Amino acid sequence: MRYVRDNMIGSTPIGRRLVNAFNVFYYSWSPPLAGAISESGSLQALFRVLILPVVAIVHLTGLIFTTVMTVAASRDLASTVAFVSASLLTLATYVALPTLAVVELKRVASARRPARN
Repeated sequence: MRYVRDNMIGSTPIGRRLVNAFNVFYYSWSPPLAGAISESGSLQALFRVLILPVVAIVHLTGLIFTTVMTVAASRDLASTVAFVSASLLTLATYVALPTLAVVELKRVASARRPARN
């Protein structure tokens, strides 16, 4: 993960700015969350599962960076495309998919309720 962050995305001035901006956001909320997780075995187990998509996203991001570098030969473009791709994949995984699942569960639940007369 550090390699992709530092040696790929963060290897250019624009990539470093993107990484730094992300770090400001990330460290604004992650230390208190990490503290809560460290105190709970149940939360530790839950977050071990929840973090698995991040590992896949980081691997895919590295592949995207390498592919853009090969095709376009531009580290700036590769850094930007990889960062945006990682951001969109993360939002899709942790925001869009759960939101769609909740909406669908509500729809199914309301369809199963008997009609009121």
